[in-house]
Amino acid sequence: MAEYFDICGTHIPISAIKDFRTIKVEFVFRPVFRESRKTMMTAFSGKKYEFAHMEPYAAIIGQQGHKSELGEYKPKDFKEALGKDLSGAVIYTIADALKLKAFKRQKYQCVNLAGRAFTTYLDDVPAKMMWADGRIAEVYKEDKLYTELNEITTPGVEYISALVIKANEVFCFYGDGVQIVDASCEFERLKQEQEIYLYEKNRKKNGDTGKRALPSFPMFHLPGKAITEKDASEQSGDHDD
Repeated sequence: MAEYFDICGTHIPISAIKDFRTIKVEFVFRPVFRESRKTMMTAFSGKKYEFAHMEPYAAIIGQQGHKSELGEYKPKDFKEALGKDLSGAVIYTIADALKLKAFKRQKYQCVNLAGRAFTTYLDDVPAKMMWADGRIAEVYKEDKLYTELNEITTPGVEYISALVIKANEVFCFYGDGVQIVDASCEFERLKQEQEIYLYEKNRKKNGDTGKRALPSFPMFHLPGKAITEKDASEQSGDHDD
């Protein structure tokens, strides 16, 4: 019987889990640039840098007067981390292009992947630059390089799924490849492991120490790994004679 739910290197005691759910989180992604590959085209254009990809930067906690689901789940912790700054955040899309300037000057309440809470304006989020020799630097709008990138350096905001687990503390694991591949799949895995744990706990509490097969749970597949009834039985510590 597994006593801990392991996810992203975190061991959460199943006995301490009070609630868990999947939610939608607003997440800021920023552009990453690299030195241009030396080709005939770049030689003529003189382009030194090129866009590489967007990378996850921070989750948005909420907007003034409107808390996100993540903000509602941990209002006390986030409020203490942010102090008295209750400025909010907004989402913009291409359809809001005419209002982009106003949106960029809205202050976001954010928390990064390390769990640090902070506030920032959208256009203050730095771009990231990677050089061929391995150097990495954050590029702010005040830097000369920022204007030399010759690309749109404004971050984007997207909705992603996340798994929130409430135990002795609240954990949030971001899906869509940010921290985990699929938040819904991890939700089902936790649900199954908790059901097995509770079943075994009740069986021992009632004095049933005999060997007995586990109840039939619906099997599901994590990316790259199949969970079978044999796996579930081994996790429980039961083996048929």
